Amino acid sequence: MPKKPDNIMKIPASNNTVSRRIDEMANDIKHQLINILQRSEFSIQVNESAIVGNQCLMMAYVRLRCYCWRDCGCGCGCGDMR
Repeated sequence: MPKKPDNIMKIPASNNTVSRRIDEMANDIKHQLINILQRSEFSIQVNESAIVGNQCLMMAYVRLRCYCWRDCGCGCGCGDMR
């Protein structure tokens, strides 16, 4: 039997690794958005309506005003988007 490369052995074998990483990315995006909204002026519009099956649908529209990318502290490089 051929020997497995060492880098394959470094991959976690947990069943919920992918799920956990997706949750971590979602939380990171949520925290980045909260950070942006706390430091920016924005307007928000909420629309609520009923759809087929008597279910409620809520939509929120958010418009940021004058967010300054150079002040972004998330470390993703978006400060270069000037």
